[in-house]
Amino acid sequence: MEDSINSIPSSERVALQWLIPALDRPLQSMPHDEFLKAWFAIGYLYGGLNPDEATFHGTQVNNEDIGPDRFRLIEPRLVAPF
Repeated sequence: MEDSINSIPSSERVALQWLIPALDRPLQSMPHDEFLKAWFAIGYLYGGLNPDEATFHGTQVNNEDIGPDRFRLIEPRLVAPF
């Protein structure tokens, strides 16, 4: 990505377009630019994530579907599991 401004999705729709293709790709084989787009899309869509607590994630996986309805309709994996 040439410019950090371009790494910020312009809308929720754009963020979803950047993230959904990455859901089925192994990170190891994903080109760097595609990984960054997916990463920035996650930040845009889930602004409440706190990177300071990335290593404190607990041991449980929750399959409760509490995400936004619009995300569930587009791609269920965007809301569960977490």
